[in-house]
Amino acid sequence: MNSTELLDGPSFTERLAARVGELTRSERLVAQFVHHNPETAVVSSAAALGRLTETSDATVLRAVRALGYRSLPELQRALVAHLRRRSDLTTQLAARTEAIPPAALSVLDQVRTDSERLVHQLNAHVPPDQWRQCVELVDAAAHVLCFGTGPSAAVAQHLAVSLSRVGRHATAVHDTGVQLADALTEVRADWAIVVFAPLRLFREVPILLNHARGTGAHSIAITETLTRELRRHADVVLTTPPSVETTTSETLAALVLAHALTLEVARLHPAEAAQRTQLIERLRVSITGRGSR
Repeated sequence: MNSTELLDGPSFTERLAARVGELTRSERLVAQFVHHNPETAVVSSAAALGRLTETSDATVLRAVRALGYRSLPELQRALVAHLRRRSDLTTQLAARTEAIPPAALSVLDQVRTDSERLVHQLNAHVPPDQWRQCVELVDAAAHVLCFGTGPSAAVAQHLAVSLSRVGRHATAVHDTGVQLADALTEVRADWAIVVFAPLRLFREVPILLNHARGTGAHSIAITETLTRELRRHADVVLTTPPSVETTTSETLAALVLAHALTLEVARLHPAEAAQRTQLIERLRVSITGRGSR
C-alpha cells in the first residue's frame, strides 16, 4: 500500500473504532497504546511494542493485521501520515473537509454526525476514577486557574465563568510568552490548574504545569494527542477522542468535559451554587433595570 492509498483509506482511528469489538483483550491493549502514543509506535519494533504493552511481539502483529494492515511498517507509515495531519493547521483543515463524504446532504449534517460520535466516545476515553479525581481536585481548590491558547482559550474562559457562577473562585488565563509570568506568580499551593492543550504542546504548557507542581498546586490537563508528554507534568491527564480526521472541532470534547465538571461541582454544593446564581440574577436586574419597579 503506497502513501496515497494510506491517506485516502480509513485512518488508524477509524479502523480502531470500527473493529475494536473484534479485538482480543491483548490486541486492544496494543491498539490503544498505539492510539495514545503514535510517536512511540512509529519508531518501535514489534518486540518493543510488546514490552511496552506487556503483551508480546506476536500479539502486536496480530493486532496490526486485525486492524487491516498487512504489516507493522504499513501501520507505521499510516501513523506518520496521521502525525503530519495533526501538526499542521492547513493539513488539519484539509483533513476535515476531506472527511465530508460526497453523499452528505450538507456539511452541517456531517458535523452533527461526527460530533455525536465523538461525544458518545467520551465515556470510553475518560475512566471513572480519573474523572472522580478531577472533580475532587477542582472541588477542594481554593481557586481554579484555567489555561488555554488559540481556540482553547475560549474553553478555558467558559470553564472559569461557569465555575464562578456556581460559587467557585476561578479565573482564565490565555497569556503567552513573557506575559504568562505575571499570572504564574499568583499560583498558590491550594489552587488547581486546568490546562486545555488538544493537539500541540506549546512551550507555555509544561512551564505552567511544572511551576504549579513546584508550588504544591494540583493540575489537570485535557488533551487529544499529548497524553504521553503531559503525564510527566500534570497530576491527571484526560484524553479526549480523536477529532482531526473528522469534521468535529478540536474543542468540542473539552467543552463537554468543562460543562460536566461545572455540574459536578454544583451538585456537590447545591446551596452555594443556588446562592451565587441568585446573586447574579439580582445584579443583572440592577444593571439592566428589567424587573425593577
